[in-house]
Amino acid sequence: MLNLNTSRNAIVIGASITGLLAARVLIKYFDRVTIIERDHLKEEPESRLGVPQSTHAHVLLAKSQQILEQLFPGLTSELTAAGAIPVDWNADWRILDVWG
Repeated sequence: MLNLNTSRNAIVIGASITGLLAARVLIKYFDRVTIIERDHLKEEPESRLGVPQSTHAHVLLAKSQQILEQLFPGLTSELTAAGAIPVDWNADWRILDVWG
């Protein structure tokens, strides 16, 4: 069992959204968190060879947005300022149920 009181370093493999979020949580428990990523990360957002789904449309559901806002205060405002489109799932989204 890992004793978080004596461990100083954590390693996260992969700089995907999951890896970055894991690193963000781990910084509360470790003195140093190192992210190992095979792709070269640039300053500006861009598609990466190691993330084939990066060009797909993505959405951030309400609970995820709430959790991310707690981890990164102001994230929602930053995403909107960068061009993200807010979605009201009740008003803006229609579902066609072909089996009902």
